[in-house]
Amino acid sequence: MCLVVVRQPVILFLYNTGARASEAAKIDVAALTLDSPGDVRFLGKGRKIRTCPLWPRSDGTDRHPLPPMVDPL
Repeated sequence: MCLVVVRQPVILFLYNTGARASEAAKIDVAALTLDSPGDVRFLGKGRKIRTCPLWPRSDGTDRHPLPPMVDPL
């Protein structure tokens, strides 16, 4: 049995932005704005640039450490 540890901030980011994993993997640090309110710009479906606002829990301003989630796959 293999345990895959996935951190909640990654899941929150994907859920918050609606980005596909491949789109999120290509996001450059320069595309993130962490000032309040935070946002992220990335190339989405149809090669369109998407700008999505980030929730406080997604942009790290929440400042509360989140425990890892374990997915038993």
